[in-house]
Amino acid sequence: MHLEGSPHDVGYQHGYLLAKEIDTNIQTIAYFLQNATHRDWQFYRNCASGFLWNKLDREYKDEIDGIADGLQAKNLKYDSLDITALNALEELAYYYVPALDDKIKAGSGDNKAPGNCSAFIATGSYTRDGKIVMGHNNWTSYIVGQHWNVVADIVPQNGYHIMMDCMPGFIHSGDAAFRTTAHCGVANDAEGEGQSGAPEAADRPRPLAWQCSSQPNYAAFAGNGKAVALPGKAVALPATRARTALTIAGAIESAIRSRDRGGGGSLIHKSAGQKRLIEG
Repeated sequence: MHLEGSPHDVGYQHGYLLAKEIDTNIQTIAYFLQNATHRDWQFYRNCASGFLWNKLDREYKDEIDGIADGLQAKNLKYDSLDITALNALEELAYYYVPALDDKIKAGSGDNKAPGNCSAFIATGSYTRDGKIVMGHNNWTSYIVGQHWNVVADIVPQNGYHIMMDCMPGFIHSGDAAFRTTAHCGVANDAEGEGQSGAPEAADRPRPLAWQCSSQPNYAAFAGNGKAVALPGKAVALPATRARTALTIAGAIESAIRSRDRGGGGSLIHKSAGQKRLIEG
């Protein structure tokens, strides 16, 4: 799926081109969440209006509005709250709802990071041409994961041209992203602890991929405490032969950085709540 232009234009193209797929995705996820979390879709819409929407940057509000407008142009009656709730699937269903359940009965929500996904990025002498090789496993339920089947090629009005995999209706990957024109690879694992009331994951991972071109720039941007998902990240910038592994907790950011010393190369592996850096 190729998208380009202003945030609203990008969203409108997305909603219009994938209207059928977004409709199926929302209906499937609403059915799944009703059974898995014992909350109906209106609950998730209420979360979107109650504490998510007002904390999103204007750019992402415009894109979400554009998706809703594209869907409505195809005679589908979704609005911006539906798209916001969809984008906040991971935070709401797997962090916020368990936190609510824990308040009712301690321990009932099993409120901890699921530790499912795994990712790696290799650069430097670990790869044949010194460029980035990256991989990511998305371990999720089939009913949800079957819809993670879109590759979005996005040329935004402002920022770098990126490619990312995503679900229909997502303004972020939720899985992994690769920025093309600045040669930066980003692998995203949502393995942190959530906090209710914070903006959803789309408000941080994608601007990291679009706007950052150096390790200090990336770390400063990532550590601003804007998002709730607290994803672990592996980042590669082959232009400087540098690798960074980041774990972000609110405004607290820790990073492991390395350079390819004497052709030894480096590989970053991120999995199941841990990170490690292997140097040759």
